[in-house]
Amino acid sequence: MFHPVAVPIQTVILYFVFNLDTISTVYRNRILIAVFILTYLTPIIYVFLLKNLGIIESIHLSKIDERKRPLFFLILMHSILVFRVFSKQSYFDLYVFFIAVIATLLIVYVLLFFKQKISLHLLGLGGIIGFYMALSLVHEQNYLLLITVYFALSGIVATVRLALKAHSYEELYLGFIIGICTQFVITSYMIV
Repeated sequence: MFHPVAVPIQTVILYFVFNLDTISTVYRNRILIAVFILTYLTPIIYVFLLKNLGIIESIHLSKIDERKRPLFFLILMHSILVFRVFSKQSYFDLYVFFIAVIATLLIVYVLLFFKQKISLHLLGLGGIIGFYMALSLVHEQNYLLLITVYFALSGIVATVRLALKAHSYEELYLGFIIGICTQFVITSYMIV
């Protein structure tokens, strides 16, 4: 549930839960299917393919060089979603969310070339928080409970990642800060 590839589908489901009355069921289902296939199912299959071909050692992508291809693939899948599934006219909030996801992934991808391994778990959770903070500000809706729950979950996930020795404090903080800030700034700017 808190895996980075689950963040887009979680965000879309939460968005639809909070905006049920404005969304046609047929279109909502099409979006859910497209988001699930392009941002969840396809990346998981791609990573398993890389593992089976011997291109990566582990599906956990613990080495910096192992993260480059899957991150580039994620950027590609999210770009297809933005430019082929969403449009500026329909569900603009989600369109902006995925634009910000692409920007966030690009930042993390570039940082890999500087030997920075950012926590993708905290990046994703921070992104959800940043998105709903921006929506709260722009649409004047109260998402405080949701934001608080995700802050608490972020703390739990960070603690687990540290206990597993999967990341350093710096990698966790960077992921969380990049996730929140990128989503908040882009969403706030584009929706206003």
